[in-house]
Amino acid sequence: MSRLKEIDPGDIISDLADYVDQYLIASANLEGPDNLFVPRCQVRGQLVELALKYYLAACEIYERGHDLNGLLRAAEAAGLAVRDYDRTHIVEELHKDYCTHPELGWSYFSRYPMPNRPTKVWITPGHQDVDAFVRRLMDQANAMKAGD
Repeated sequence: MSRLKEIDPGDIISDLADYVDQYLIASANLEGPDNLFVPRCQVRGQLVELALKYYLAACEIYERGHDLNGLLRAAEAAGLAVRDYDRTHIVEELHKDYCTHPELGWSYFSRYPMPNRPTKVWITPGHQDVDAFVRRLMDQANAMKAGD
C-alpha cells in the first residue's frame, strides 16, 4: 500500500518558495574569494532550478528533472520574460557544470567528481547576478498568481 497522498498544487508552490528563499541565503553565504566552486555551482544551480520550477508551478506546469536549459525553455513558453544576459551568463553557464557540459561531455559535475578534470580557473555566476535573476523570475510568477 502506498503511503503517498495526492499533492496539493498550493503546497508545491509554497514549498518551492521556501526552498528558493533558503537557497538564496545559502548562495549569499558562499560568496567570496575562496575556492568553493563546486558548492557554489551546486547551490546556485539548485536555486535556479527551484526558481524555474516555482514559475512553472505558478503556471500549473509541473516539470521534473534538473535540465536548467530545458526548464528555462518551458518557462519562456509559458510566458516568462528573460533578459539575454540572464539566459547566457546565468542559466547556460550554470547548466554546463550543474547538468551537462557540452564541450567536455560531463554530466552533473557539481555533484560527482570527474576523473582527469582539467586544471583551470572555475567560475560560477556571482550571487548578486543570480539573486537578481531569481527575484525577477519570482516577481513574474507572483504577479501571474495574483492575476488568477
